[in-house]
Amino acid sequence: MIEKYKNTVIYLLIGVGVIISILLLDRWILPQKTIEDTLIGYRVLTSTRSTQFGTSKVYIADRYYTALGNDFTIDIDRPIKDTEITITQSMLFKNINTLKNQSHDYTNKLTSGFNGVFLLFTHIIACSILISLGLLMSNRKLSKNQFQNIILFNGFMIFITLYLWALYN
Repeated sequence: MIEKYKNTVIYLLIGVGVIISILLLDRWILPQKTIEDTLIGYRVLTSTRSTQFGTSKVYIADRYYTALGNDFTIDIDRPIKDTEITITQSMLFKNINTLKNQSHDYTNKLTSGFNGVFLLFTHIIACSILISLGLLMSNRKLSKNQFQNIILFNGFMIFITLYLWALYN
């Protein structure tokens, strides 16, 4: 099994690694554009949780919309009062990386795009892919269990990351 699927797994990991490298390159290295914008509205994102005892709505975040067509999700307790904001946007994916107004910096509360827990999971996947590729490309003999663990862990982390991206975007 290992010999049959080893090259396929290596190519898939390299492909995912390239995509994550581009995301991280856009976030941390490429220049970013600062934009003055105005908030025009927001809505509360909730999820309905159903159990045998009934249903309840769970707060996820607030989704804000701006006059220039930008939108972002932020996890805060109360709505943003000041409508004049300054955002920093990445060049490739137009991701909002910083969010500030006159009175507060909301950068640490951003959850949409490549922010929040999504950014944490992309870092975990990047480290996992580096370790996995190192193990797969070495001359070391891997057991069937080790090979399956590499596939399942990376697959699970990619699934969770895509789920979080879909949830907050």
